[in-house]
Amino acid sequence: MIRYLLAFLLINTHLEAAPFTFSYGGQLSDTKGPIAGPVKIELKFYRASTGGDAIPVSPCIFENVPLQDGVFSIDVSQLTAEELSTVFNGIDQTYVEVIDRTNNVTYPRQKAGAVPFALKVPVDGSSVTYNAAGQLTVSSIPSSAISGLGNSAGLNTGTSAGNLVKLDSNAKLPAIDGSQITNISASNITSSVSVSNGGTGSTSLTANSVLLGNNTSALQTVAPGTSGNILTSNGTTWTSTAPAATAWATPGTIGATSPNTGAFTTLTTTGNVGIGTTNPTSTLDINGSVSQKVVDAGSSTSIDFSTGNYQFTSSDCSSFTLSGMNKGVYTLVVKGINQGTCSFTHSGRVFRSINTLVSYTGFHSIFTFLDTGSDVYISASFGY
Repeated sequence: MIRYLLAFLLINTHLEAAPFTFSYGGQLSDTKGPIAGPVKIELKFYRASTGGDAIPVSPCIFENVPLQDGVFSIDVSQLTAEELSTVFNGIDQTYVEVIDRTNNVTYPRQKAGAVPFALKVPVDGSSVTYNAAGQLTVSSIPSSAISGLGNSAGLNTGTSAGNLVKLDSNAKLPAIDGSQITNISASNITSSVSVSNGGTGSTSLTANSVLLGNNTSALQTVAPGTSGNILTSNGTTWTSTAPAATAWATPGTIGATSPNTGAFTTLTTTGNVGIGTTNPTSTLDINGSVSQKVVDAGSSTSIDFSTGNYQFTSSDCSSFTLSGMNKGVYTLVVKGINQGTCSFTHSGRVFRSINTLVSYTGFHSIFTFLDTGSDVYISASFGY
C-alpha cells in the first residue's frame, strides 16, 4: 500500500533558554485516504533525500499524536540550541523523515528549511547607518545619549575609582597608588627606585659585593677584600677584614708548606699533631694528661667497645660477646663476685690467653685485650 505525506515546517525558536522549539506538521494518507489516529510518530533528520546516516541529535519521539483527517501538528522541543543549529545550519540542505511507529510505516523524506526572524535595527542617520555595501556602521554616539559622561571628551578621567586614567600634558601617568600595579617589565624602568619604596636607590650595583642598607639611604656595597677575609661589624656598619688572631691554630690544610702553630694545637708540614706543644715529634704528641671516660655496661655480657675503650659490668664471669674492636687496647672489669670461667668472642677475632680465666669468689677481675685485627691477646688479673 502506498503512503503519502504532505508536510509543513514552522520554525519558532525561543531565545530565552534551551531547548529550542519548532512546529512540524503534515498529513498522513494512503491510496484509501487519510490515516486514522492516534499514532506514535518519530522524526529523523538527514542531509539527502535518500540514503546516508541520520544527523546525530536527541531522539524526537511523540506518543499518541492525534490525527484530524490524517493531519498532525507537533511541537519539537527535544533538540538543544546546538542541535538545532546543526540540523538547520543555513548551509546544508535538511530533509525530515517521518516514521509512523504505530503502523510501522516510514514516509518519504521531505525537504525542509528554517526561515529566520528579521530584526529591525533602528537607524537615525547619525549613530548607526548603512554603508555603500549595505553593512551596518557605527558612526558616532553623542555624549548626551550615554549616561555618566561628564566632560567634553565624553569620559570621566582622574584617579578616582571607576574613572579612566588620562595622560598629563607630558604624556605621563598622573600620581596614583601603585599597590595594585603588576606585570611591569623591569627593562622599562629607567631611573632608580628609592629604598623607602622597595628599591635599591641605585641605578647599578657593584659585581660580587655585599649590599648594605640603612632603611632610607641608597644601598652601599662592601667589596670582598683580601682572600680569607670575613664580614665583621664595627658597631656602625659592616667591613671586610682579616680574622683576628686567636689561641687556636691558624686555619690550614694537612701538608701545608708552612706549619700552623698555636697554644693549643700544632700541625706540622710532616703531618704531626701536637696538643700543648709547638714541636710535636710523633704523629700525636700530647703535653699533658689525657682523660677518657669509663663506660658502665650494667650487668650485660655484650660489650660494645665502639662506645669506649674502658668498660665495666656487674655480671659474673661467664661467656662474653665483644664488638667494636679496631686494632687497639681495651679493658673490661668484671665486678661479679661469684666464681666462674670467663670466655670471650668477637666477629673475625681469635682470642689467645696463657692461663685459664677463672675468677675468685668474692673478688673482681680485670681483663686487658690487645687487638691486632685478627688475634686478640688477653691479660687477666684476679682477686681485686
